[in-house]
Amino acid sequence: MAPASRSLNTRAVVAAVIGNALEWYDFTVFGFLTVVIAKLFFPASNDYASLLLSTATCGVAFVMRPIGGIVLGLYADRAGRKAVLSLVIALMTLGIVLLAIARPYSAIGIGAALMIVLGRLLQGFFAGGEFGSSTALLIQARAILQTRLLRQLADGEPGGGAAARCGGGRADYARLAARRVEILGLARALHFGFDHRAGRLVHPPASCRV
Repeated sequence: MAPASRSLNTRAVVAAVIGNALEWYDFTVFGFLTVVIAKLFFPASNDYASLLLSTATCGVAFVMRPIGGIVLGLYADRAGRKAVLSLVIALMTLGIVLLAIARPYSAIGIGAALMIVLGRLLQGFFAGGEFGSSTALLIQARAILQTRLLRQLADGEPGGGAAARCGGGRADYARLAARRVEILGLARALHFGFDHRAGRLVHPPASCRV
């Protein structure tokens, strides 16, 4: 393989790995903040009802994932993987922004819950499209990669973001549970705000189009 071609394929794999890790971090962090979100964005008259609503909101993303996979998969067949991955990284940021800037239920009422649900729907839709496209790209790239490390990255990448989030989840939850609701809200904004800024930095190179 020519050095230039090898370099382009390396960049494609690294970009896909980083992008997918960020997407799954975004997707799974909501689950670890379910209790926080229940307190902040759903009616506080019944703690159990608020927690159930927050858990259901976490689950609606899984309803949207296959829809996103079908719609964006069809688009990838026409426009290529690079176009889909760039679109997903850009537009999933919209859902993250909604989660990061949403005002609490005490400030805007039902509008808070609607913003959280909409943000989660966007996350699920675009995560579904991203997973299929990035996995297909990595499977195709693996066949022509000559570096063992990059092949291992291509094989193990899809769960990387979720594993990273789960690794620190218990410590995050222990810290959050010990604080007041106001500080929990700040932690939630910092979590999703970081995801928003990080997502803007990752764009698959042009060589990823397959």
